[in-house]
Amino acid sequence: MKVTVLYGGPSAEREISLISGKAVIEGLQSMGHEVFASDVSPTNLAGLDHPTDVVFPVLHGNFGESGELQEILEARGLPFVGSGSAASRTGMNKAASKELWKAVGLPTAAWQLITGGPEAVSQLAIEAPCVVKAIDSGSSIDVFICKTAAHAKASLSELLTKHGQAMVEAFVNGTELTCGILEE
Repeated sequence: MKVTVLYGGPSAEREISLISGKAVIEGLQSMGHEVFASDVSPTNLAGLDHPTDVVFPVLHGNFGESGELQEILEARGLPFVGSGSAASRTGMNKAASKELWKAVGLPTAAWQLITGGPEAVSQLAIEAPCVVKAIDSGSSIDVFICKTAAHAKASLSELLTKHGQAMVEAFVNGTELTCGILEE
């Protein structure tokens, strides 16, 4: 197959995307696929003009996982690996994901969305230990595991200053698992 691998991108997770992309490229080539690699961004979509059978996005964070790239691929009628734009938008927004889980009855840790500037720290209702995180960054960017109220407030203040909103979630001690679901 002719596979276009999109990697790099403009997000704070660019460096890990370059590493992930290289691994995907090498894996596909080792299986005999013809691979065209492209470091794309919202202002440079030239890689999408290359003839391909399928696009394999390996971009992390905003633009690559947040539905924007998927919407572009859908509009161009390009087949691609991964979730569509609507699912990507919901999946990247931690608050929207939690609301969806709640609506369908899935258990989830207690959480609170806080919006505003640093003064909104006073709205904090989740007690430590807790996790303070940006609602629309990747899983490793702007995530703080806070064991004390002071750390939670400081982390929340930082994220509110940077993003204008943040999620605070009760800490759940245990092993985190990620599971991919494959379907047509």
